[in-house]
Amino acid sequence: MTTGAPGPDRTSRGRGLPSTVLLEVVESPEAVEAPIGDLPPAPRRSAVRRLAWLVPFVPAVALIAWQQVAQWQGWGLPRWTAWATMVAVAATAAAALLEHLAQRRESAEARGRAALLADPVRTTGSVEVAARDSATLTYTRADDPVRARTARVDQVLDRSGRDAADRARGGADDDAAAPVAEDYVEDHVEDTHPRPGRHEPVAVWYATAPSGTDVVLARYERRWADEVLASLSDDAASPPGGLAPGEGTEGSADAEPTD
Repeated sequence: MTTGAPGPDRTSRGRGLPSTVLLEVVESPEAVEAPIGDLPPAPRRSAVRRLAWLVPFVPAVALIAWQQVAQWQGWGLPRWTAWATMVAVAATAAAALLEHLAQRRESAEARGRAALLADPVRTTGSVEVAARDSATLTYTRADDPVRARTARVDQVLDRSGRDAADRARGGADDDAAAPVAEDYVEDHVEDTHPRPGRHEPVAVWYATAPSGTDVVLARYERRWADEVLASLSDDAASPPGGLAPGEGTEGSADAEPTD
């Protein structure tokens, strides 16, 4: 894992690339600093969305085949068949283009996650939760320290032990335990996830050389964040030189001048 500053010949990375921000909520302060072990795969689109281009494609093929057979047999065709064929072919082309772009985005996301795992760089940033389903990450890269980067959190990975506790309480599959489980999930999110309306410290990893998509991982743990905030408050309260208030001046007013 890269931790040092980049060399002078390294240019700023990640500019112009689409970004994906993953916020991982972990169960202990030690887990915040742990190396990245794995990342979940990118969310896959449903089969219905991936095969949506077949909806206009099947009628287009049927209309073209009907026209060819009619031409060979000398049948007359309604005028609307030509217009319907053009519409079906145009819709098929548009749907196929959208599917191609979606596949390119999926491929770029996979390359971006692989680049993050291959050579991550560690820094510290902050996350601000404006609402339950809306959070923003702010951080700076070592190769571009002047410019702060801000990106919306796209996916929250809850690895703070909630799943095991849910199973111990009966899980949402048990009808009798479902209300308890739902209440517990609400309390768990409130107790472990970033607090709304404030900038919470997070550990941030980004790829040295992002590829396809600039995938960024942020880790948060409540106790770790409070320790970081406390250390920043202590540093701000300490006077220059590390002297406690009044230290080095005690008794100076009562000291008698020497000959």
